[in-house]
Amino acid sequence: MNKFEMEELIPIVAELTEKYTSKESTSVSYNTAKQLMNAVIYCMNEIDLVNYELDSGAAKDMAVKDMTEQQDSKLAYRTGYELVVKKVFKTKALFEEIALDFNAYRNRAYYETVMKGMPAFFLYYDPKFNPQNHILTLDYPTIKSVQDSCGIDAIYEYLSYTKLEQELLKAFPEEYITTLLSSYHADYEELFINVGSIVLRNIIVCMILGKNITNHCFEKKDAVVLKKYIESSSQEELEIKLCNLVKILVNQGYNHNEQLYEYLKEDVKNISFELINAVEHDCLDIMFLL
Repeated sequence: MNKFEMEELIPIVAELTEKYTSKESTSVSYNTAKQLMNAVIYCMNEIDLVNYELDSGAAKDMAVKDMTEQQDSKLAYRTGYELVVKKVFKTKALFEEIALDFNAYRNRAYYETVMKGMPAFFLYYDPKFNPQNHILTLDYPTIKSVQDSCGIDAIYEYLSYTKLEQELLKAFPEEYITTLLSSYHADYEELFINVGSIVLRNIIVCMILGKNITNHCFEKKDAVVLKKYIESSSQEELEIKLCNLVKILVNQGYNHNEQLYEYLKEDVKNISFELINAVEHDCLDIMFLL
């Protein structure tokens, strides 16, 4: 978070207010003043976020390294604002890359969030006066949530996760995925579900049973094998086993993509809970899609 006192931010907000009103007024509503103050804070916090990414090895722009040592609040704001604008261009480039061969697999929320929502975001996003507002409701859920982020940071994270998910899905024939989704729910096209999560569940079950992922049929004895596998471990142990399976999947099928592994790993706790719950309620057959 920025290290400046509130009184150091007020002159910056005053300047921003003049620009907001085109110098026609020095007074704005309480809500607008709050919005502009949050805009200043958001830009300053962007410096901390980029420095964190540098420390974690996720970024290479050394020009902002140690910028948090700046004593000038106005310079810090300008630097943060420039970083926000830079991230807008970076995010737009990411979206354009995804859009080239994006596939929503007929899920309405997926298509509308990415292919309709994102162009609208770039059209209306305001990095100067309201950078903290990412405008979109992001109705299509990603495996890893972006709820702790806002503004361009949330959109960049969301699209980064979308890119990883598309990479997961594109390794399989489209017909396999749509058939799998139809098996999950006849009206999957209208549901707010994560396509990658459903596919991952089927992959994990197939790996546990030693079955071909895209060319298999489940038998009655498979439920016995799966039940034994689940009951042999506590939930914590099961999560470790499933993480190992995800690791094998990513290493063998996706060239050791560590980012993809970290993303998919977020779903392991939910999958392990569903497997244990299915055993307890004697309904393991719901885990068998196709």
